[in-house]
Amino acid sequence: MSEQPTRIFDRAVAQLRHNMQVRESGSYNCIPFPNSLARFRNYIPGLQRKNYVIITANSGVAKSKFAKFFYVLCPHEFVQNNPELDIKLDTMYFCLEENRENFVQSLICNRLYVKYGIRMDIKQLKSIHFERYLDAETLEKVNEMKDYFYELEDHLIIIDDVRNPTGIYKTAEAFIEKQGRWHTKMKEFDRGEGVTEMKEVNDWFEYTHPNHYVQIAVDHLSLLNKEKGLDSQWEAMSYMSSHYNIRLRDKYLACITDIQQQEAGKEKQQWTVKGQSIEEKLEPTLDGLGDNKTTQRDADEVIGIFSPVRYKIWNHRGYNIALLRDNYRSAIILKCRDGSPDLRTGLWFDGATNVFAELPKADQMEDVDYDRFLRMTGRSRPNAREITFS
Repeated sequence: MSEQPTRIFDRAVAQLRHNMQVRESGSYNCIPFPNSLARFRNYIPGLQRKNYVIITANSGVAKSKFAKFFYVLCPHEFVQNNPELDIKLDTMYFCLEENRENFVQSLICNRLYVKYGIRMDIKQLKSIHFERYLDAETLEKVNEMKDYFYELEDHLIIIDDVRNPTGIYKTAEAFIEKQGRWHTKMKEFDRGEGVTEMKEVNDWFEYTHPNHYVQIAVDHLSLLNKEKGLDSQWEAMSYMSSHYNIRLRDKYLACITDIQQQEAGKEKQQWTVKGQSIEEKLEPTLDGLGDNKTTQRDADEVIGIFSPVRYKIWNHRGYNIALLRDNYRSAIILKCRDGSPDLRTGLWFDGATNVFAELPKADQMEDVDYDRFLRMTGRSRPNAREITFS
């Protein structure tokens, strides 16, 4: 294991030099999002070490599915498809609103679509629908994916029985401590009355694998349990964000991915004097974060997800929502500490299979593009008289 320079400036320059050499070698300083998300990754390149992301939206808009696709499936696929880069990725996903089996079943729906082109939602997969349920042939294909999911499970730790801030932190810390070691330094402490004492303290943490990414995800913050000393939901969220997340990020270089709902008031549609909906009042905002608005101060990036169809908005920033319906999402960069905020990307979204794809810019969307995305969800362009605005 290498020793770092003692001067902060020298460390900073050494990091710059290292990152430059990594890129010159053809490797990456993040786990990049796929090329199919070219515009989005111009804003947020991918999963980054020592980075804290909050994903926010109103209830039922696909925050969890966005996190699973962008921050679980995409990074895993990249690592698996590029073994020559020697990247190690481990994700600890704390599920506070679903159990582990349901989490994996949602990923099975995604994999069935990606690998076999079978579009099946989770209720059909579970045979809950009366007429549409899992058939023996599809179940056999699920079993054929066993090796993929076994390998995924080796690096995706799904936790559904730890729900309080301190429990989450200690679980994450215990895992990370096994992945490397601390470098120490001597520090002088004042014992009073002019007496000082030198003690050995932790200085910086180094992973055994030099290209190891550890991601800690909490879904979602508003469901954190209270604990001793944290008597309100606000206090639990604040301590998780400002104390534990920051320590995991800064001391262990962890990738933090948290999900947080917008406050309920953001669901209330507002109108102009002409009876037109005020879209800006409905889109997610930093001050619209639910239960605790201060978490955004700690985050490096905040991404908002917006679904206009639920408010019967039929044209959103140039996109024809009357055609795309619930298969459209707008991803909004609400905060980017190292970049520009208030940037938007139109996304195609299939809730059944947990798949996202980047749409062309609105002014470049042609009929052939709308038809292509409609076919991806088994739909075709309706006749004008078949379009209903309800």
